[in-house]
Amino acid sequence: MNLIFWSSESDDDRRDTQVGSWLGELDPGRDDATYWMRFHRDVVDGSRFELARRRQAAELTVVGVVSSWSRTLVPVALAAAAAAGIMLAQPRLDQVEPPILVEDVLTMGLGDPMPALFVDDEEGGLLLASEIY
Repeated sequence: MNLIFWSSESDDDRRDTQVGSWLGELDPGRDDATYWMRFHRDVVDGSRFELARRRQAAELTVVGVVSSWSRTLVPVALAAAAAAGIMLAQPRLDQVEPPILVEDVLTMGLGDPMPALFVDDEEGGLLLASEIY
């Protein structure tokens, strides 16, 4: 079979015929007239189970989906509520420790900060003066 790709210009007709013959070589059904019918049958047979599953899933309703979720969701919600109730039932401590700040973690164990003095010079720059003991 020789495929012809039509174009608007008559000069390209020969080139389109040549491209069509090249692409015709790639056609797996070129030498077998029933290739594409068999291919279609094999693909549909191979997807039979997936198609049946999708057909069954299409029959689900909102009530059916909610009831299937409730089998998992209700026990998890009950466990979360029980854990929250246990946490709320425990007595509070009178002494609440203050939270640790990032600045405290970064300077922990360093001692007092080094005294520094920032001075503007005449040229508009900034000078840093510090004493090291």
